[in-house]
Amino acid sequence: MAIALGAAAVAGCAPRPVDVDALAQRSAGIASASGQHLDETVPYVWPRGGTVALLLCHWPLDVPVPVSVSPDATPEEREAVEAALRAWEAAGLGLHFARVRPGLEHVTVLFQEDAVATATGDGVGATTVDCKLASAEPATGATLAAETYAAVIRIGRRTRKDFRHRDRVLTPDEIAGTLLHELGHALGFQGHVSHGDTSMVQSRDDIRERGHALLRGEHLTDATLRALYALPSGTIVRRLSVPPARTEPVDRLADAAARLRLRGPYLRVGDVEARVFWRDAKGDELGVVVPDVKRMLRDPDTFALEPEKGTLERLVTPGP
Repeated sequence: MAIALGAAAVAGCAPRPVDVDALAQRSAGIASASGQHLDETVPYVWPRGGTVALLLCHWPLDVPVPVSVSPDATPEEREAVEAALRAWEAAGLGLHFARVRPGLEHVTVLFQEDAVATATGDGVGATTVDCKLASAEPATGATLAAETYAAVIRIGRRTRKDFRHRDRVLTPDEIAGTLLHELGHALGFQGHVSHGDTSMVQSRDDIRERGHALLRGEHLTDATLRALYALPSGTIVRRLSVPPARTEPVDRLADAAARLRLRGPYLRVGDVEARVFWRDAKGDELGVVVPDVKRMLRDPDTFALEPEKGTLERLVTPGP
């Protein structure tokens, strides 16, 4: 997910595929999270065997979430990261963090000099999050064995260029607020909230104000993320039945992955598309995308899968 500063965010009509009332019957924690906006999240997509499961995914609570920060981060940037982590630890999710060296299977926070390239244009922050499934079998129950596996947060030190090709350095409040927001994505909430008391609102002013409060040591409350973590990771929020031919690209890829001993499956969802993919021994990814995922959530009849470049060749070509 990406956020941009330099122009006010425009809230659109967000798809709401999550029936919060139904989820509240499965978890008392949902009902007690007054003011939550879990219905505005964009769920992960698992298409298999004629069924499209839409699910939530987050980090396990029984072990600390490992977090690393890029070595070139300034002392001020590191303090902003620490402040954001402390705030989320105290927000009632049940999470704790462990600081580790840079690696792959954890939350990685990276800083760069210029704006961050995203699927929707340049911004000041972007996060990719991988949800790992324990099995490639079709979804049959109320939950899937799924947990967040890795996340990469990229923070730009400058805004995107305006129509006059000018940019500026982000203020400390903007960096802190951006970190807080992007960590919310890394923790499992995908999409954005149109309004409300949550760090997942995509608004320049809200991000700046929350960053200012964060640096002042004020307490963070976020019922939306508490509601997410009140549910088991892998909770299926909606199930769509489609003709089996519509899920065939993933079905074929799952068979090939078993034959080639690929790692996965992994799920990813962003501002534009959702992905299902596996990784080979070299770390190369083979996958398919759900284009225009928000349109698909509004109109399930538009569901389609498009194999990524090189995937079809690997389906029929033996080898590692």
